[in-house]
Amino acid sequence: MNILELPISLRSKVSTPYDIGLVSAEIMQRYSHDPKKQTGAAIVDNSYNIYGLGSNTYPYKKELTEADKELLKSNGFDNEHRFRLEHAERNAIFFAMRNQNPLFNTIMTVSYTPCVDCANSIVNSGIGCVADASTPDFTHHRWGAGWQYVVEDLFKRAGIKYVNHQVDPKVKDKIMFQLENLIDKYYMQSLGR
Repeated sequence: MNILELPISLRSKVSTPYDIGLVSAEIMQRYSHDPKKQTGAAIVDNSYNIYGLGSNTYPYKKELTEADKELLKSNGFDNEHRFRLEHAERNAIFFAMRNQNPLFNTIMTVSYTPCVDCANSIVNSGIGCVADASTPDFTHHRWGAGWQYVVEDLFKRAGIKYVNHQVDPKVKDKIMFQLENLIDKYYMQSLGR
């Protein structure tokens, strides 16, 4: 196992693992390769330890080519290229698996409501709870029906607790800098970079 055990000085500043996870997911948004929607995810346990981290990126082992970098800079990133990205939730699961971290009954924290494919991966991984920083819009023309299925049907049938949670800005201010430094080091070290 290669979990990130947070120091007591950091744990004592929060009252729920959702806070640690959602701030971690927000930090992970900065690693996204998607110029339109940066998505982050983190997997935590009830003891405030971090098991997995992810953002919507090209596959981790793939170095970006010069053409990829130019495409991202030009903001010409359309559906033709979007299929190359892996979603944040699945990247967090893969991250945990690569580090041999158990997922059963952990908490997936997400900056945005998971799509159906990511939700299926969450269910199949054994994760027991999803904490969502966003409020899904079930009327959204593209994603609404999928989000509604995930939140109101799939997670319930799978026994996964779904929580909409907002981190108190004062709590976020207290933990952001310290957590950001720990995550940056852990994330890059785990990727072998």
